[in-house]
Amino acid sequence: MPPRARRSLSFVDRHDLWSDDQRRAASVVEREIKRRKLEVIRFAFCDQHGVLRGKTLVAAEAAKAMRAGVTMTSTLLAKDTSHRTVFDVFSAGGGMGLDEMAGAGNFVMVADPSTFRVLPWTNDTGWMLCDIYFPNGKPVPFSTRGLGRDALRKFGQSGFDFFAGLEVEFQLFKLVDPKLSSDGLTWPAEAPAVEHTTHGFQYLTESRFDQVDPILALVQCRVHRRRHRIPKDQLHDRGRGSLSPERRPARRGILAVLRWNQYWSRGRSSDRRLHRAAH
Repeated sequence: MPPRARRSLSFVDRHDLWSDDQRRAASVVEREIKRRKLEVIRFAFCDQHGVLRGKTLVAAEAAKAMRAGVTMTSTLLAKDTSHRTVFDVFSAGGGMGLDEMAGAGNFVMVADPSTFRVLPWTNDTGWMLCDIYFPNGKPVPFSTRGLGRDALRKFGQSGFDFFAGLEVEFQLFKLVDPKLSSDGLTWPAEAPAVEHTTHGFQYLTESRFDQVDPILALVQCRVHRRRHRIPKDQLHDRGRGSLSPERRPARRGILAVLRWNQYWSRGRSSDRRLHRAAH
């Protein structure tokens, strides 16, 4: 292909980054955006620390952005969990021995159309998870999605499959002071002042339900809106106001346990294990 013709192709087409299934999914996403009259689309990637980062674009630009990619500064790949840049990005190889990381240039997020979702907790907003590439089309070597796919490929070559049970836990606190005054905007920022809503660690204590019922009602409302009903007999008081609704879908190959550990902040996934693929 002549260089000029090649330059006229989109980033995705120029580097052949989508499968046929993804190309078909992109067409479906375009129609869904119009049908649902979405206003903005979030493009996100998961960094090395498990932090979702990305950009929000107006929906009218989403189709073009899916194929052209969305640029991001490469310093986002050189940060620690306090959001400080910890590599010398202006040194040779960006402090990582990678020519593409030198000089704090850009990398490119390429949406995976098969991950498209309409977010239930905000208005008229779509979301897609992205793979990340350098502008020359090379995959970023520490892309979390890329590393995950590579690990699964190696497992498969050894006769293994991957089975994961997701356990979502978080703490939700009553906000007393968000600490947003100018003198508190340090780096890292001062943590908000919070309070609990129940006392002590009374494990599985029925009397605590009344205290947290207003919060639980909001949780149930959100869950019902997503058509994932949590029966009353699966709600447990775990002490100190912690609540654990559990849901175990019957879908083969997936065990999902959803725990609402009152109140907000902490998240993790666990119960991962490998098993030999059945042949």
